[in-house]
Amino acid sequence: METGQHEQTFNNECRQLGEACASYRLRRDTGVPDEFLVAYDAYRGPVLKADYYVRKWLGLRCNAVKRNFVVDPAVTPDFLRGITGKTCPVSLVPFVMSGQSQANPSVDRILNDGTYALGNLVVFSQRVNRAKGDKTFEEVAALAKRGEVAEGLAGIEWARLASLMYGNWSVARNDDRFVVPLAVVPPEHVFTPTSQVVQLLLMQWCGMTPADNRRQFLLASMRSCSPSREAEAQFDNLVTCLSEGVRAEKHAPNVWLRPRIFAPFLSWYLTSQCAIETMLRSSRERLQTGVDRDKIVSRWRLNG
Repeated sequence: METGQHEQTFNNECRQLGEACASYRLRRDTGVPDEFLVAYDAYRGPVLKADYYVRKWLGLRCNAVKRNFVVDPAVTPDFLRGITGKTCPVSLVPFVMSGQSQANPSVDRILNDGTYALGNLVVFSQRVNRAKGDKTFEEVAALAKRGEVAEGLAGIEWARLASLMYGNWSVARNDDRFVVPLAVVPPEHVFTPTSQVVQLLLMQWCGMTPADNRRQFLLASMRSCSPSREAEAQFDNLVTCLSEGVRAEKHAPNVWLRPRIFAPFLSWYLTSQCAIETMLRSSRERLQTGVDRDKIVSRWRLNG
């Protein structure tokens, strides 16, 4: 966005936001730009009642203007309601929807060098959001690799955060070279790269009962992507270990953090990648009809 256009859009947002916060009798936040405060103080209209997600939405917009960003118009209270699950995807702790708690939901950008727009927002707990702060995917991945407690998060929590951030990092750079373990069930509203889609499918299929006829058919379709007998043997071993692991884990994605499962997967996936992408392409195109990936990413306004 051109500098002059951004300045006009930003000032308009501050004025509209000041009026909105005044109308809902939200606190007068002195950390926001002057245009907000002038509009807030000048408001003489009716007093409105805000529900939880309206307050979240207005708070998100306030946080954005403090950082010289404008929340995308497509981000609405209903959108925030839709992306707020029952538990934090990183800590797995249920959200606390009232009072002051480290388990309160907190809306955050996945990629901090992008703005507040569809596809780049996720809801964490306050504790996870504070630990993530302004970290890049690379910084989070480094903490995950260490596997130790750091800045208030356990090693496995850093792994889940890296897993969740990887999809956006990958699609923004058109780069799936890291092949990060799928340590979380990916939310529907964020991007999931092919390597993690395959992990999700295998995890789900291996979780089916052996008596389920679909299990054999689906696994056979993925096995057919193997380019050699050696790769087929790798896949068979992976399925055996993965099936045992999924049954043993309360949180199924934890299986991908087991080296004896992820390492064979990585070896098989890298040798079978071209065939896998060809097999999944038609399904991806069918399921994503009407989704303009490039347009969505462009709305993130990465690096300005």
